[in-house]
Amino acid sequence: MTDPVPEPLRCLLVEDNPADVAIVAAQLASVDPGAVRLDIAGSLEDAIDRVGKGRPDVLLLDLSLPDSDGLDTFISLHLRCPLVPVVVLSGVEAPDTVMHCVRMGAQDFLVKGRFTPQTLLRSLQFAIERSRLAQRMESGAETATIHELVPLIPGLPLLPLESATRPPEPRRPGSTGTGVVATATRFSLTTGLGSGGMCDVVLAHQHNLGRDVAVKFLRADLADPKHLAQFQAEARVTAWLEHPNIIPVYDLGDHFFVMRRIQGMTLSKLIQHRRTPADLPFFVEVLLKVSDAVAFAHSRGVIHRDIKPENIMVGEFGEVLLMDWGLSLTFATVPDGLVRAMPMPTEPRDVCSGTLAFLPPEIAWADLPRVGPATDLFLLGATLYTVMAGKAPYDFNNNSDSLAAAAHTRYQPLDPTDAMSPPELVDTQQRAMSADPEHRGTVQAFAAALRGWLHGGGG
Repeated sequence: MTDPVPEPLRCLLVEDNPADVAIVAAQLASVDPGAVRLDIAGSLEDAIDRVGKGRPDVLLLDLSLPDSDGLDTFISLHLRCPLVPVVVLSGVEAPDTVMHCVRMGAQDFLVKGRFTPQTLLRSLQFAIERSRLAQRMESGAETATIHELVPLIPGLPLLPLESATRPPEPRRPGSTGTGVVATATRFSLTTGLGSGGMCDVVLAHQHNLGRDVAVKFLRADLADPKHLAQFQAEARVTAWLEHPNIIPVYDLGDHFFVMRRIQGMTLSKLIQHRRTPADLPFFVEVLLKVSDAVAFAHSRGVIHRDIKPENIMVGEFGEVLLMDWGLSLTFATVPDGLVRAMPMPTEPRDVCSGTLAFLPPEIAWADLPRVGPATDLFLLGATLYTVMAGKAPYDFNNNSDSLAAAAHTRYQPLDPTDAMSPPELVDTQQRAMSADPEHRGTVQAFAAALRGWLHGGGG
């Protein structure tokens, strides 16, 4: 009895150059004529239409198309079919483009004219297998094992969020109805701005309003229902917290949301570049604006839970914005009209998320009843400490030391005789970083102490 003949791989080649199409087809046929069933799309819109009619096993994607170019091509198509592995095809070597495509989910990157038929076929086959393995790990026992072994992963939210949905985008003339072409028409995605544990942020130009914006994408390897729900909840909570010192959200898609683009530096970078006694009043002013944002969020029943210099952006005209509300929680009954997208966890272990170098003790101990507005106040105090000390409170070489120090609130005391740490600010910092949340006071009292120092001659 003979073995059954394996089904050919269904590959959608997205390429508008007939010569390149012929080369790819000939190369695949020369290795194994029956290994790949090739379908051809000559434009982004054509590719989206074909994917909608039947999902291929793998995409072989040229980035330069008649209706799209560069990173924009990959992102627009990948949003439509995030679970289909993509091998990017390019006529030139472009390290930045390669890096961003791979970060956003591309399985491989090939330069035209620089690969053999065998290499091409293996790349398609391996892309499919890597994608299948990643999907199994996301939904299988491996994920549960990792979750048990690593109870605290800095920067990675572990909250059990409910599924979030989004109303369908209105159709635009010429759209296939998927919403992706409409999005690609409104925005040209240009270059990466940064990456985090869950997301990538890309600079884009919004054509209909003629402005640059920042687009935050959920990483392709985290596009499962749990992380997708958390990602969309972050966008909704951030949009609901309309405040001059909270980043505005302009639009929300399935795997991305659009924010104001801020030209400036993070507070972390500013501490590195201009931390002098003469600049201390400037840093205190920044913290005052952040405190206003935090107090506003608390008034609406939301805590941030990851306040730190890296999440504070200072614009070139002095605007201050508190960013990255991905770990935020609602701690009280919120007004009608807001879905409690980020509820307080019911299991203590699910509260263990944050940045180790700044971690409040109640988070380190998973002391759920003590997590609340005072948690953010501790983080404001830790940020003030970083301004004065030039380093984070728990700046250790390994995570276990940082976690132990955070659990017992052990950090190097500041020298009140140092010009960078005046006694009044040290007192304010120490009170905010009290081990007992009940002894920290309020955000309003913290801000009043900062203003008192500024008006009392410190500024």
